[in-house]
Amino acid sequence: MADTYGKVFVPCAAGNHGRLTPKPEFKRYVYKNADWFIYQLLARDLADDPRITFAINDANETDYRVYGMRFKLVHGDMLGVSGGDGIIGALGPIIRGEVKTQRRSVPIGADYDVLLMGHWHQQLWLSRVIVSNTLKGYDEYARLKLNAMPTEPSQPLFFVHRRGRITSRWDILVDEAKPQAQADWVSWGGRKTGRFNN
Repeated sequence: MADTYGKVFVPCAAGNHGRLTPKPEFKRYVYKNADWFIYQLLARDLADDPRITFAINDANETDYRVYGMRFKLVHGDMLGVSGGDGIIGALGPIIRGEVKTQRRSVPIGADYDVLLMGHWHQQLWLSRVIVSNTLKGYDEYARLKLNAMPTEPSQPLFFVHRRGRITSRWDILVDEAKPQAQADWVSWGGRKTGRFNN
């Protein structure tokens, strides 16, 4: 990425997947977490490359700006919420968690425009929240614990314009493409327009 784009910024946030304690602990949270340790090793090994910058904090979140747009990166496991239901799934807890995160961030000058997180095993694009899907895709945890809808492994990609707003966004699918049957380019009312060849 550095060879292609010239500079790479790596914001880091530790989460529940990397914890080294049987249950979540709050004192010295990041220092008992393999995520934080891996970030430290990567930063050390790439320290001689001035094109790459890591933001590794003592808290389990990172605040940064892109063209003035304020982002807060968290894993998503410590929003102070839990639950969900069979109709809206994790949407309720995510929105409640974002409201709580904003409420505690504003008084300390750490407010943000967009909250970035993973943790919920699904992709969501909301007005103030971007939730990243998992790279490993649908699994037993997503099915049995979350009862989540199956999704393809993906990650969000978005562009921030110089004027400080998101202008484009995509779900980048990371699984191998499945073979598709040849289909008509457009069809309607029993009519076909032929095949589209690239």
